[in-house]
Amino acid sequence: YNQRWEISHSEFTDAHDGVYLGDIDGVKFHHNYVHNLQDDGIYLSSFRGLHQPQHGPREIYQNVITGCLMAFAFGGDGHLTTEVYVYRNILDGSTAIADHGSPPWESMRWYHNTILANPQSILSSRTGGRSWQVFNNLLLVGNRTEGKPQEGAAWGGNVAGDPNFAKSEDFQLPLGSKAIDAGVPIPHDWPDPLKSQDKGQPDAGAIPLGSEPIKVGRHGRLSF
Repeated sequence: YNQRWEISHSEFTDAHDGVYLGDIDGVKFHHNYVHNLQDDGIYLSSFRGLHQPQHGPREIYQNVITGCLMAFAFGGDGHLTTEVYVYRNILDGSTAIADHGSPPWESMRWYHNTILANPQSILSSRTGGRSWQVFNNLLLVGNRTEGKPQEGAAWGGNVAGDPNFAKSEDFQLPLGSKAIDAGVPIPHDWPDPLKSQDKGQPDAGAIPLGSEPIKVGRHGRLSF
């Protein structure tokens, strides 16, 4: 089986579908540039049905995912595998997450992302009571910050609207932004490489006030 992968500082661009992570038991996917894909940026469903996955969740963090029809997708007759942690990413595209054929969705934890894509599905859990937790995201489309009460779902610290970024493709928070100190504390055992840089109450979004831009792609050649 595919176990304990780390995929970083890579570029996945100009194709139909992007990266298939559903069949990896324990993966860290970070500092990658996923761009200009006709359909799915990152595919999360497993088509083999992993045998007793035991090597941890799939962690997707500090990536820039843009120009995709769906940043994340489930599909087909996919099987449930491990939990998915999505944090400190910049997400753009038509929609943040969707599916093909109404397959089961894994438990997911969405936190500290800057989301320029339509966040509707993030705020509408389809996990059938499995965990779906959405905290401290900066949502630039629409004005909703939480979904309807339902089993397994939790929302908090999300901010909708214009955070007053200084310029296009600069996702650092300016002084006075409403995203500063607008978040809620996340559980201490959730991974977060920027937690120590987030002073005071957590900021909403991918980059805390005063932190450096996210550098992605080969040798970190792209900065956002």
